[in-house]
Amino acid sequence: MLDVDGGWTEYATTLAEGAVFCDSGGAFDDERVGFRCLLDALSLPGVAGAVALNPLHLSPRPQVVTSLVLHIRRTGCALRVRDGGLPDEAARLCAGQPELRP
Repeated sequence: MLDVDGGWTEYATTLAEGAVFCDSGGAFDDERVGFRCLLDALSLPGVAGAVALNPLHLSPRPQVVTSLVLHIRRTGCALRVRDGGLPDEAARLCAGQPELRP
């Protein structure tokens, strides 16, 4: 597990461990190979959801965050953002989703 910002490893161990998906550029969802791989993984049977430390781990642009959250939620999986702070529209997409538990 990567210790991205001094808190990821500790936080990830409180949840069932899985995989870490990283992108190395591209502000648009169709340019993000890591994100496409995440969506593929979320489509597998038995997968409950994804975790991000904060919305900036998705994108610095609120409209892109909302688009990415929509893609995640369309898989039927939950998205948990540890530090909160999702744009309002993205937060509404996550309302009522199942709770991710360790």
